[in-house]
Amino acid sequence: MGMRFCIGRRLLAAAIMCATVGAGLAGFATASASTSGSPLSGLSADQIATKAVANLKSASSVHVTGAVTSSGETVGLDLTLVRAQGCTGTMAVTGTGSFQLTAIGSQVWIKPDQQFWKNEGATAAVLNVVSGKYLKVTATSRFGSLREFCQPSQLAGSFGSPKAGLVKGATTTINGQQALQIKQTGQSASLFVSDTATPQILRLSGGSQGTIDFSDYNSPVTLTAPSAADTLDGAKYGF
Repeated sequence: MGMRFCIGRRLLAAAIMCATVGAGLAGFATASASTSGSPLSGLSADQIATKAVANLKSASSVHVTGAVTSSGETVGLDLTLVRAQGCTGTMAVTGTGSFQLTAIGSQVWIKPDQQFWKNEGATAAVLNVVSGKYLKVTATSRFGSLREFCQPSQLAGSFGSPKAGLVKGATTTINGQQALQIKQTGQSASLFVSDTATPQILRLSGGSQGTIDFSDYNSPVTLTAPSAADTLDGAKYGF
């Protein structure tokens, strides 16, 4: 069956953008709020950003949720990333479909929904076979490359080094945690970190490009491969 859309490449590009939107650790040109009494008051914004990225890199696991808009498409992410293992969750393109994703080591499985298959041009006969099934895809396929962003250290590595000259912004609450905004004057995105002695990235806000939240750091997670009975060979369907 021929593939009519390069969905995997679009999702991969969105995942990259999700990570790199924080590379500049940008923000708004507002005055810095006072952080007196905060565990982070003795650190500069540059130091806080560096520590937060390092803490993401060393995390045993992290849950990443949100949506990113790029080239007119909105990509939704709901993934749990696990160090030295891989990831599991869901990725979606508005109007195109979604799929469940499991990556363990170099192996990747995806389970597309009905909308995804219809956008790929699947016939009724094909839908009858593939509906509700996982596809085992090769590491070199368009979806296999998604595994490259499936671990906290890999995601943190794609941030690059935080730029110098960052400033502290306002404090707010994100998912029940007090958070400090880190920003760079004249840019359109912000990094929010937990206002704790061990700062963790809680949110990347890219304005019109979208928002990504990080939660459940270091929670115990075990990844499980789909059963053989629920799995098909993706190569037979162009994956």
